[in-house]
Amino acid sequence: PARLVPRLRRVESEQAALAALMNPEAQGFEPHQEALWIAGDGEAPKLPPQGRVGRAVVVRAGRGTIEVRAAGPGLLVVGESWDRGWGARVDESPVPVLRVNVVQMGIPLQAGPHRVLLEHRARGFLPGVTLAGLAVLGLGLAVLRGGLTPEKGAC
Repeated sequence: PARLVPRLRRVESEQAALAALMNPEAQGFEPHQEALWIAGDGEAPKLPPQGRVGRAVVVRAGRGTIEVRAAGPGLLVVGESWDRGWGARVDESPVPVLRVNVVQMGIPLQAGPHRVLLEHRARGFLPGVTLAGLAVLGLGLAVLRGGLTPEKGAC
């Protein structure tokens, strides 16, 4: 699920955010009107003025990819779990993916209709593939040079 909210509320800690999420009425939190930003995550992003509540449609969701259509202005809140590996593009332009509501993703949207593409890249994947490729290349060179044969053994 995804939705558009007009406001971002700053809270001091994850505990404060969890308290607001667990008991919104007691904390004065309106989940359909705002999202929570934890102060320890850095400076809160500026949302466009005149944000509004709006519907967002998840067009496609697959392995590591989510495509959403929404009309701003406001903060697009995507109910998928936030992780540093997520990246986003709004109308083909890269934008940061914010952590909101402790575990969800937030993307500020300007006025008008937008296509938001979220893609997840596992951290460490590219360095791991590079190292594996170099290891295979090294083994291949050793075999070609006659350094590794059944008689000599690989150990």
